[in-house]
Amino acid sequence: MYFLVNENGLALLGTIFVRGSLYELSKQSPRAPFLPVTVIYDKWGLGLSYTVFYVIMIEAPARESRGVESLSSFLLSLHTGAVPYGYIRAGLHCHSEQLCCICTGPLLFPLSPEARKGRLSMGRGEGFYSVLERVSGKWWFLLVLLLLFFVPIYSGVTIDPREIPEVTVAVLSNAFIYSFSYLFPPFKIIPIVIVILLAVIKNRSVRAFDIYTAALSFGFAFFQTAASTEKYGFAVLSGNLIVYTIVLFFWVVEAVIKKNEIVDETRPLWRYWVVPFAFLSFWYPIDLTTLEPDFSVLRILDSASGLTYCMMTPVFLAVVTVFCKRFNRAAVRVTAFAGAVTGIFNIAQMFLKPFFLWMGVLHIPLFVVSVYAFVLSYTAEG
Repeated sequence: MYFLVNENGLALLGTIFVRGSLYELSKQSPRAPFLPVTVIYDKWGLGLSYTVFYVIMIEAPARESRGVESLSSFLLSLHTGAVPYGYIRAGLHCHSEQLCCICTGPLLFPLSPEARKGRLSMGRGEGFYSVLERVSGKWWFLLVLLLLFFVPIYSGVTIDPREIPEVTVAVLSNAFIYSFSYLFPPFKIIPIVIVILLAVIKNRSVRAFDIYTAALSFGFAFFQTAASTEKYGFAVLSGNLIVYTIVLFFWVVEAVIKKNEIVDETRPLWRYWVVPFAFLSFWYPIDLTTLEPDFSVLRILDSASGLTYCMMTPVFLAVVTVFCKRFNRAAVRVTAFAGAVTGIFNIAQMFLKPFFLWMGVLHIPLFVVSVYAFVLSYTAEG
């Protein structure tokens, strides 16, 4: 495969022929034609950060540009000889603003030291992300993720299969994460601050959001799936632990490569329909002792939702879908799929017991927002 990237590692606008098929590049359209351009050959298609074989720098000094107006026309000039030949030996064909390139000749320059350090690849971790994005969208991956939820529960005592719903409720109600009740207020204030930062300074705060989401995902995976219960002893929801750890992995990757991006433009109003659902989850208006509704305004700042997977997942997904025009589709897809499955399981269990009816209602945002984000992960820009 041959790729064209500029000096910042961003794919240029255009289409490249790869053995007769078209490889669509990112919709980046740098108008400056004289930025260094890199042609990278990735033999196995595993991602440019892994297998970089050759790198060519194509530069057009101003005195030699001869009125070149775009990168496409510059490369065409290379092919026709309008720009001094010698930058690259390859067959080039361009039409309009769509760049088509079939590299046929030997590459003239060796891999530069900068390229060896990965500075000229298509962005740090881009190849790895493309693999995750493809795999996360496969039906078999989602099927495996679904089946992992059914990994048997670990318990200090033997469990009758008919007791699984009771064990699940017991673990979720007594999860270790709720032992840190003094952290409830801080973990309600921090997300509020992050949302304000996203609205004010936009992209400069995206990584803070990614890191916070990854950190909370760690807490959900290892502290909300295990509990010491009176009847069942130490118990672990093994399936949830595995799935939430996978979700954690995707958010750690996002925190490193930062695919979420806020675009400074007006968002369509219909995108905000998730906000009331996210707010209800964040508010979490329930008395955990009686499981009755508690609409006190104080619950906005002192409820347990800030450390609860089922309440914060719709908040995270709502933030991404509202603020980010382009986002990490792999992370959103896996998070949304896990959230939708968790949501429907919990709603089904809780609606069967009148005592848990209000708790079941509060899990509706998890299911609804997750389904929406899951669908969006296939249709929105990544």
